[in-house]
Amino acid sequence: MTLSQSLDLSGSTFPVLIFVHQLQSYYNVNNGCGYDNIYLEISTNGGFNWSQVNVWTGSNRTWTYETI
Repeated sequence: MTLSQSLDLSGSTFPVLIFVHQLQSYYNVNNGCGYDNIYLEISTNGGFNWSQVNVWTGSNRTWTYETI
């Protein structure tokens, strides 16, 4: 997911991102078994450059609550 409008957090002293996710394993016809991946990235210049904050990978089939 990429936001179409940027969020200005310059006035925030402690911004928090909260979301729930569920990773699944899947079968890829070309590569065999695979796993879901979630990449959390942030841009401070309108999307010109991105920095990776965290990565979740695997097949944890339980719903997981994340607070960043």
